[in-house]
Amino acid sequence: MGKTLVEDCISITISNFKQHIRNKGITEFPCEVYLPFGEEGKGQNFIIEKTLIFNGELDRLWFVCPVCNKRVTKLYMPGTVKESFVGFGCRKCRDLGYRSSYRKSSSIRQFDILVDNWRGESLEFKLLQLEGEIKRIKQTLEKLSVSDTR
Repeated sequence: MGKTLVEDCISITISNFKQHIRNKGITEFPCEVYLPFGEEGKGQNFIIEKTLIFNGELDRLWFVCPVCNKRVTKLYMPGTVKESFVGFGCRKCRDLGYRSSYRKSSSIRQFDILVDNWRGESLEFKLLQLEGEIKRIKQTLEKLSVSDTR
């Protein structure tokens, strides 16, 4: 796995941050809010924006990513506050992945095993095995895509 996983990061969501905003009595947006965290007095400023939805009857709050300035509902900080403070950023700016993206399906694992077992066999035999395995994987994927559409 090359990327740091979101599951291994500290994260804050705008829904959890709403109470902090209410406690501060903030009603004007965009606004800047400082959030202290950790024991060493570390913290970070966050810009919060508001957009109106449903014909202006409801509103939605957003973080502005401190790195790329895009609106997001969740910010991440790799590692821990004690390790090294790099600050919060969105998933894309912090180059984070999801654990589920790195799980291999059983078909791919079987294919990997087949490739590992090829040593010492003729190239023609290996190609025949590979063609058969590719055909089987395609059939499995077709079955999965049909079941996903139901």
